[in-house]
Parts: sequence; C-alpha cells; structure tokens
Amino acid sequence: MITGFDLVSFRVLKKGRIVAVIEGEKTLLYVQPKCFFGRGYAPKVVYATEEALDCAFRAQYFLNREMPGWTIVLTRGLAPNTNFSLWRSHIGDSLFQLCFPKEEQAREEIWVNTLIEHQRGTGFDVLLFNKEMGRCCPPLPWRNIFISRGRALEIWERKRYYLDPVVDAFKRAGAEISKEPREALQMHFCLIEPNNRAQWKFT
Repeated sequence: MITGFDLVSFRVLKKGRIVAVIEGEKTLLYVQPKCFFGRGYAPKVVYATEEALDCAFRAQYFLNREMPGWTIVLTRGLAPNTNFSLWRSHIGDSLFQLCFPKEEQAREEIWVNTLIEHQRGTGFDVLLFNKEMGRCCPPLPWRNIFISRGRALEIWERKRYYLDPVVDAFKRAGAEISKEPREALQMHFCLIEPNNRAQWKFT
C-alpha cells in the first residue's frame, strides 16, 4: 500500500492523469477541475493534500476490482479561503434557507461543514469517468442541491448500482461520504482520520 508520496512514488502525466504503483499494480487516477467537463463555474486549479491523494489512489485500487471500467476524478480538494468562495457559500446558504426553512441540520452540513472540510483539506469531491462511454457520469449537478431530501434519496436509489461500490472503496481507503443525501450526490467525501500532510497543486 502507499504510505506517502514523493517524486518517486507517483508520476503526473498529461491531461491531469496521475499514476502510482500499489502492491505492484499500476493505478491511474485523474485530478482535474470540474471546468474540464463543461462546468465553467469551477476553479481551474485543484489543490489536494497528500493525504487526499493517497486516499483517492487507494479507493481507485479497490474500485478496479469491483468496477474496472470506471476511473475516479478528483475535482476539488483543498479550497483556499477566498472572498469569492465565502460569497458563493453565503449566497447558497441563504437560498437554501429560503427553500427549506425547517432543514437547519441539512443546511449546516451542506453549507457550513462542507466548506470547513475543504478549507482544512480534509474534504474533497470526485466524479466518475466511464472509460467505455468516454465521459464522466456526475450523479447530480451542483445547482440541483436545492431539491428535496426525498428526491435526492430517489436519485441515489436509481444510481446505487455504481455509487455504492465507490462509497465502499473510499470507506476502505479511509474516507466517508457525506451523510446528507444532497451533498452525497455531489460525491463529497471527508477523511476519517486526517493528519494534514503536504499539499499538491494541479492545473
């Protein structure tokens, strides 16, 4: 298993591809911002802690055994605390309160805890790339986070056949998916036992 990263243990390839060797097996991972997939609102840089990369590589290693045609794409990791990110979060938080005034716990999970996790580098978002179809399969566009909890659970049930193996792979790798179903459909994970190692930047 990977115990840490240095210039010997992984190589950055073209187009955001990173390859590492885990237990003698070459494992490929993508690290690309969401704007590469037609979502121009996203930052064009992905910052990731060494620990998040380690976790994503381990998850990909496990996923290769369950779903060999799928590749994990790390789209958002450590989020610098900028005025824009705070403004965007504040606007989203306010809109969510208007739409769902009784869901205070969900609001805190989506708009407060998630932001804190990204700022600490313990939270990260992923997409899934299907090699056969040649495209990413995002479970839920970000703007649809304003759907009801029941609707989010219905979507999860329909996509469970490929979401559950990913959740299991990340759990075995040391990260848990958000317990809030709308945030879970954003494929937001948080490290279970973070210890804040080095950071890497990908453009």
